[in-house]
Amino acid sequence: MRFVYEYRTSDNVRHDGEIVAADREAAFRALKERGIRPGRLEVAPGFFNKYLGNWKQRLAAIGLFAVTAVGVFIPFVGSYFSGTREGRAVSNPPVVETSLYVDENGFAKPIERRQIWGDEAVISAAARQNWRVIFSNPGERLLALFAEPGMRLSMLPRLPDSLKDDMDKALRTRLAIAPDELDEYRQMKCIVEGMKSELRDYLAAGGNLTGYIKRLQARQNEEVAFLEKARLELEKQIEAGEDVISAWQEMNKRIREQGLPALPMPEVR
Repeated sequence: MRFVYEYRTSDNVRHDGEIVAADREAAFRALKERGIRPGRLEVAPGFFNKYLGNWKQRLAAIGLFAVTAVGVFIPFVGSYFSGTREGRAVSNPPVVETSLYVDENGFAKPIERRQIWGDEAVISAAARQNWRVIFSNPGERLLALFAEPGMRLSMLPRLPDSLKDDMDKALRTRLAIAPDELDEYRQMKCIVEGMKSELRDYLAAGGNLTGYIKRLQARQNEEVAFLEKARLELEKQIEAGEDVISAWQEMNKRIREQGLPALPMPEVR
């Protein structure tokens, strides 16, 4: 299938292009390998591309459906005419979408904390709701606050009295990912699964939940302080007469190496 995408470079210049891939996830992976993080990725217009672009996979699916239907229908007819009206109930396992974030059982793969990339409008809307759109467990919502490195927290929300029980439940369960779930949601679920794994190790080493939360706060504060120091250093470089674009790009290169969000383009006075 053909996909159209849009992204911005570190100098805030907009670019767009096309890519051919089996599906949206494959297109994201291919672009990521090129160092491109698209802000928009959509199926290219056109009936044949949208509905027939994946013709090999569709033929395989049709063949699989036909074989499955025959396998279900023949035993049912045989049992019907042999006197068993109900026939046999045949249960087919669901087809799980393979991607960067989903394991073979449909659960989120644990990954390290990082910046979530994709549609900024989707990310911002979910963040404003503290990711309630995907997390019903207060313990997982708490972890989501600290999921993205360098994000400034105005204040930590009041922790519920049930937090320990909620977190215990979160550690005993795994987050499932639906085949049609937004990529931004998948990333957050995988990061939270990674933090749950980190918490398990912390508890196994003799720590407690309160200590882990303090550790999260300290780490986030250190990252925010690093960004603020980088911003001030960039201002000094520009005031000293260095080229704005070059200094900004070099500073953001250092920041990205730490997994932190890039600084915005400074205003040229």
